[in-house]
Amino acid sequence: MKVSNVSFILLLLISSFAYSQTVTKSPIYETANSGLTIKEITEDGIIWFGYQNPKYKYTVDILSFSVSNKADAINLMLEGLKVLEMEKTKKDQDITHEFKGVNITRYGFKQKVIYYESLRLNKGQIKKIIKALEEYEYNGLRNKS
Repeated sequence: MKVSNVSFILLLLISSFAYSQTVTKSPIYETANSGLTIKEITEDGIIWFGYQNPKYKYTVDILSFSVSNKADAINLMLEGLKVLEMEKTKKDQDITHEFKGVNITRYGFKQKVIYYESLRLNKGQIKKIIKALEEYEYNGLRNKS
């Protein structure tokens, strides 16, 4: 064998030991109509909400917000339900609330939906997300719940 062939074989062997695979986790919740994907990211167990920017129909522009753990994600959804179920307001009166750095808004002209930042969800969608979060086997090392 030539030296160059031996070097090549050694390089292949070394590179095969250095090769590692990364397997991404399945989303906790995913829907096509709002382009929403909810995932647990990082070793710390941050829950990430990514969704299509509603300003664009044909351009892909993903917006996102996150909370530090599964319990906060469930509580964020529950806070939205509370705001959604508040007494009806006039069409020009909005209700705004903030939970763990995420803005929650119910507009007076659209009182059957809630906005988490610019992600629009109705009561049924929120309940499905809560159920998915509750059933999800959380892997976060920090604040495990």
